[in-house]
Amino acid sequence: MDFVADQLSNARRFRVFNVVDDFTREMVGQLVSISINGSMVARF
Repeated sequence: MDFVADQLSNARRFRVFNVVDDFTREMVGQLVSISINGSMVARF
């Protein structure tokens, strides 16, 4: 699990929550949002 943050050209920021299987290196899922809180991560 890891969070990545970036910014668009219009200065709008967003975050990506990545879930990766370390054994197979497969992307299990991504959650993209302007803001990610703990309840969103738990639900995901």
